[in-house]
Amino acid sequence: MHGTADQVLPDRLSRDLYARAGEPKKLVLYPGDGHGIERHRAEMLEKLREWSLDLLPNEEGARGA
Repeated sequence: MHGTADQVLPDRLSRDLYARAGEPKKLVLYPGDGHGIERHRAEMLEKLREWSLDLLPNEEGARGA
């Protein structure tokens, strides 16, 4: 997750990391947002919540909901 208007770390760093990463991977860019992703905060937090819930074991002991 990266804001495209980040003044601290340019989004090209996340794009490069994504290009070099193995699967599974996902790159989320927030257009016009800064380092703290202030403009898309609710969307970002929902994505983080979904991701973290997917890490928890379900009733059968496997990952995911």
